Amino acid sequence: MKLILCMIITLLISTSCTLVKTLALSRITVERGAIPPEFGNDSTFLICILKEEKRYNKYLIKHVKENYHGNYEFVTKVEFDFITYRDITKYRYIFDMNRRVWYSQMSNNYSRSFQYSITDLKEKIVYKCPVTSSFYSKLILAYMINLEKERLKKTRPKT
Repeated sequence: MKLILCMIITLLISTSCTLVKTLALSRITVERGAIPPEFGNDSTFLICILKEEKRYNKYLIKHVKENYHGNYEFVTKVEFDFITYRDITKYRYIFDMNRRVWYSQMSNNYSRSFQYSITDLKEKIVYKCPVTSSFYSKLILAYMINLEKERLKKTRPKT
C-alpha cells in the first residue's frame, strides 16, 4: 500500500512539474505582458538578481547560462545598488523573483510560490510573469527559453 501511495505521489509531482513548464512557456510572452516589447532590440544586459538561497541561485545560474545567450550578469541586490549598474542604456533589464508565503488553515501548513518579473529601467515598467508556482526552477527555465526566442527574433538578419 505504501509503495502504491509513493508511486502516485511521484507521478503527481512529475506531472505537476511538466504542467508548470508547459503553462509557463505559453504564458511568458510579450503578448501576455511578461516580456518587454523592446527586449532583444539592442545589446543591453539582463541583470539577474541573486538571492540568499544557494539552491535558488544554482537553478537561476544554470538556466540562464544554458538557455539565454544574450548579455547577462548575476548580482546581488546590494551589488546592484552600486553605481556600476546605473547606466540604463547598458543595464536596462532586471530579472528578479518575488516570493509569496501564506498559511493554509485547511492543510495547517505554510505554502510558498514564486513570481518572476522583468523591470525595464528605461521605461520604468515592471513586466510580471502571469504564472506563479512553487516549482521555481521550471519558471526560470521557461522564462529564459522565451527570452532567448525574443532576443533571436530581433537579432537575426531578416531574409
